[in-house]
Amino acid sequence: MNIKAWAIAALAISAVCAAGCEDDAPEGEPQTIRETGYLSCQDGGGDCPGAFLCETQEMTTECVGFPDDCNELTCACVAETICGDSGCHEVDGGVLCEPAPFVPCAGKVCGDPCSLCAPDDPDCTMTLEEKACNLEGECVSDTGDLCGGAGVVCEGTPEELSCGEGEICCEDRCCAGNEQCCTGIPVPAGQGLCLPLDQSCPRSRRALKKDIRYTTSEEAAGYSAQIQAIRLSTWHYKDEPSSAPRHLGFIIEDGPGPHTVAADGEHVDLYGYTSLAVAALQDQARQIEAMKAELKALREEIAAVKASAAGRSTP
Repeated sequence: MNIKAWAIAALAISAVCAAGCEDDAPEGEPQTIRETGYLSCQDGGGDCPGAFLCETQEMTTECVGFPDDCNELTCACVAETICGDSGCHEVDGGVLCEPAPFVPCAGKVCGDPCSLCAPDDPDCTMTLEEKACNLEGECVSDTGDLCGGAGVVCEGTPEELSCGEGEICCEDRCCAGNEQCCTGIPVPAGQGLCLPLDQSCPRSRRALKKDIRYTTSEEAAGYSAQIQAIRLSTWHYKDEPSSAPRHLGFIIEDGPGPHTVAADGEHVDLYGYTSLAVAALQDQARQIEAMKAELKALREEIAAVKASAAGRSTP
């Protein structure tokens, strides 16, 4: 069952409820939750109309109705009813039911003093040397020259990108001193993303995604066939000496199929490529389990035939 069909069914049968929910609530309408125990929630969208889509501690998803007098997914609005005592922080329009990670340089600019220990962590210890935020938003030993001078030329960037005083190079752009540079999947190759120091670079949490649909066993079988058809080769890059170790992988022009090549058509989508391999392993595991069940049934059938034959031969 795909997630949309599941969500529609969940609207009728799986909203969490305790004392305070109406027993005669109209069938098909999400009920306001009265218990906690969620890991994250996001806007339900088309999968949960008029409700939130929440991940439970059992790693399932549920359509959860709006708490009383609340129709926006913010910690100020839903922290108590959805997260309970777990803590809450917001990430890209969703909420995570866990304490916000301590970021030593959050809200600070390069050169500001910082501490590696959170103010509410009595068990944390660190050296007595003074620390300050550097251009990358890291809390490091204060050497007095962490923030550079009048600017910097970013090597290896188009048209030799130049960043101003206090800025940092981030692939194709400059980030301010109070920002961090995020690169790599899902940020396109060759591009950078500047985010505040107190906001994590893109991660693979449910709260950061939309239009989620889990892969079916039939789709996994298709991905398995795709990865088995990929032609692997080894090579040297033209600017490498022949004595260098040979690389292993595929050639984009050989057409490795979807989910393997980045949007620029020049780079491998390592996340998608690796996920194809995971799908292939899952498909093989299902085949092995099916064969084990078939083998068990055959053994039982043979044992029954032998027992029957032995019974007939007994005087």
